[in-house]
Amino acid sequence: MVFLCYTCIYFAPLVLSTFLKVSVIIIRPTILLTGTIRSEPSGYDFYSVGKYYAEAIISSGGTPHLALGGDCDELAFSSDSLLLTGGNDVFPSHFNEQPLNNTVSYTPERDSFEFNLISSFSAIGKPIFGICRGIQVINVFFGGSLYQDLPSQLHVDHGDCVHTVSVATCSPLLDLFGSTFSVNSLHHQSVLNVANSLEVVCRSSDNVVESIRHYSLPIWGVQWHPERMTGNYLSPDLPDMKPLFQRYINIVKDGSTNGKYERLL
Repeated sequence: MVFLCYTCIYFAPLVLSTFLKVSVIIIRPTILLTGTIRSEPSGYDFYSVGKYYAEAIISSGGTPHLALGGDCDELAFSSDSLLLTGGNDVFPSHFNEQPLNNTVSYTPERDSFEFNLISSFSAIGKPIFGICRGIQVINVFFGGSLYQDLPSQLHVDHGDCVHTVSVATCSPLLDLFGSTFSVNSLHHQSVLNVANSLEVVCRSSDNVVESIRHYSLPIWGVQWHPERMTGNYLSPDLPDMKPLFQRYINIVKDGSTNGKYERLL
C-alpha cells in the first residue's frame, strides 16, 4: 500500500505536466468567418465561403468556423476573433445613398448580420479583421461611406489586376512587407470618406484606400485578398501573405489570454 502511494506521488507531477503540455499544444484560437448567402436554381439558399480563407487560418494556427446566423452576442462570446470575408456590395442606404447604377449588387440580410456581429465583437473588445468587402463593412459601420463604383466615380479599374500599395503611416506592415508592395485586386467599390474612429494605413498609387485600422480597438481591414496570396494560391509576382495571417493568429491567441491586442496593421 505504501509502495502504491509513493508511486502515485512520484508519477503524478509527470502525468500532470505531460497533460498540460498537450493541452497547450492543441489550443488554437477560433476565428468566426462570415460567408456569402447565395441562392441556387433549386430554390434553396446556402451560406458559403472560399476555402482559401479557411486554409490561411488553419495553416497559421487558427481554427475557422463559419457564421450561420444566431445570436451575435453568443457568437462573439464563444469566438476569439471575427473575420469579415469578401462578397457582394454593401447596400448604399447604410451610408445615406441610393444605388448608383446596375453594377451595385447587395444582400441586405448579410449587411444586417455583419453589422450586428461587429457591434457584438467590438462591445467586448475582441479583434475584427475585414478583407475586401470586410474593410468596406467596417468603414460603413463606424460612419464612413463608399465609392459605389470605382470605374464610373473615380475612373479607376481595380476589378482584376495587380497593383502596388504604399504604407502611409507607422505600421507593422513596414517590417513584414516594406513601405511599398504589390497586392491583388478584385473589387469595384472602396472606402470613400473614412470614419472618424478609423485611420488609413495604406493607399494605392491611384489614391484608393487599401487598408485601415481603428484608433483604439483591435479592428483592421484590407482591400486586397491576402488569403489568395499564400499557400497554393501564391503568385510569383506577389509577396507571400503568410506572415500577415501568422501575425493575426498570434495577436488573437496572445490577446485572448492577457486581454491586450497588438496592432495587426
